[in-house]
Amino acid sequence: RYVVVIIPAAFLLSRFLGAVGVWNAFWITEVITAIISIYVYRKAIARPAEPVNDKMNAASRRR
Repeated sequence: RYVVVIIPAAFLLSRFLGAVGVWNAFWITEVITAIISIYVYRKAIARPAEPVNDKMNAASRRR
């Protein structure tokens, strides 16, 4: 996921800012990756997990 963001960011920023843009792509990518990670984490926490016992009981009934 990091590589997916840093390569396009480095390419685009190098066009506008040269070598400085490539170096700025690193911290910009870190910020973008952190924001995406926080979003995914909060979304996973908001969803209630199913109890393991219910899954086990449902699987044993199918047999």
